[in-house]
Amino acid sequence: MQDLTGGQPLEIFKHKNIDDLQWSPDGSELLILANNDSVGDTYLVPRLGGTSRKMMYLPFISWSPDGSRFAGGFEPRKRIWFTNKSTGDTTSISLNGSFTWLEDIDWSPAGNRLLYLTEGEKEATIWTITTDGTQQYKIVEDSVYLRSPRWSSKGDAVYYLRSLGQTMDLMKIKIDPGTGRAKGLPIAIQSGLQAGRVFTLSKDNKQLLYTRVQSYSNLWLATYEGKGDTKAIKTKQLTTGTSLVSWQSISPDGKKVVFNKGNLFIIPIEGGEMKQITFLDSYAASPVWSPDGKEIAFGFPQNGILKAWRVSADGGTPRPFEKSELSTELTWSPGSNILYQRPGNRNFHFLNPKTEEERPLVKNDSVGWMFNPRYSPDGKKVAVHWNRRPTRGLWVISLQDSSQVLLHRGFILPIRWSSNGKSVYALNVSEKPSKILMIPVSGGKTKTFLTLPFEKIGSVSMSPDGKKMVFTVPETQSDAWLMEDFDPEVK
Repeated sequence: MQDLTGGQPLEIFKHKNIDDLQWSPDGSELLILANNDSVGDTYLVPRLGGTSRKMMYLPFISWSPDGSRFAGGFEPRKRIWFTNKSTGDTTSISLNGSFTWLEDIDWSPAGNRLLYLTEGEKEATIWTITTDGTQQYKIVEDSVYLRSPRWSSKGDAVYYLRSLGQTMDLMKIKIDPGTGRAKGLPIAIQSGLQAGRVFTLSKDNKQLLYTRVQSYSNLWLATYEGKGDTKAIKTKQLTTGTSLVSWQSISPDGKKVVFNKGNLFIIPIEGGEMKQITFLDSYAASPVWSPDGKEIAFGFPQNGILKAWRVSADGGTPRPFEKSELSTELTWSPGSNILYQRPGNRNFHFLNPKTEEERPLVKNDSVGWMFNPRYSPDGKKVAVHWNRRPTRGLWVISLQDSSQVLLHRGFILPIRWSSNGKSVYALNVSEKPSKILMIPVSGGKTKTFLTLPFEKIGSVSMSPDGKKMVFTVPETQSDAWLMEDFDPEVK
């Protein structure tokens, strides 16, 4: 806690991960969201520190104007919960409409309505709803990312951020305070902001506080020799600059790396001249090599729908798989099938590149989100990071009998199988500095395979012989900005 008049900051709460802070309306307390890997809690903390109270975990919390309650969402259930600050008792209201994610909540100044943001497979939507759940109205729907919907101080308008890739527009839509319905269409009142995900408004509606965020990343190569903890590690930076570099994938022969920098580029694994292989007008995601190294599959939007595409590794005209609907991730099996993530991140589907026939990886796709699928060398198993309730961790799914086995709990992302298929290399996202684990498939002790000399790394790709890794090192610079008189209509 830092007093604006000066003095030393005071530590009032400590936890491994703190995600959000919300002042109470009278400024005497804070609601704090804290989590440890997949387990989260909400804490009520006095302004100057002292004994905190643990409350029901509710992401996207928002105080009622009188400070007696706070509201929050809880995925994937389509409900908003209310917690009584004094007693801790909870009630809830149900939400209508089709959506996948509940992203944010804000309580109206009059106290009778809530504002909330949802995301579906193809759209983001902002809604209003009464606190008793009797009236629910859609006020904004858009095909791009929306962030941080906030009521104006009089409850007669809603502000929100609209993503334009590297920048944001601050939007405004007028609202009828009596009904919660929109009055007209949204307009941009500030354009080209390098803003983060969240902003707050002063009570007089004349000041806006937001974070300005500049993020970039570059590719690095790690080579290593030796065994156990005695490995000699050498690192080398492969790319430079302030672009966002991501989704790197090492070729089957271990000599080249394809990666995303807006479009797709290929670079020798030891560094050197880059070759651009796509020339598209939008972001090309998640490139992966075909088993023979002749083609690259990737994600790209067509008519507003993200699809799987393919392009020659030498460049040329990309071609879409017309039936596919993609979320973000792709991988290509040792045989022939592409495995790609469906919208909602809840399941992967096999895609036959020749016939475009599809089938799901698991039959029940409602049991949590999946990421980072990695095939075993024989193509008979897939390792995934799976937030399968109630246990989040690294799972192995058999493609022969559909059995599912938990290998390791926690935020563990599989990178590659060992060449003999007996272990899975994985990134422990929670560890600093970054650690690569070696997890046995049929029982045994998990070992630290490699400790990389970086506090944080992004995605990781391992060469087929297991002797090299190419990874991204992200860098983020952020600061807080106060904008006065941001809305020309507010006098």
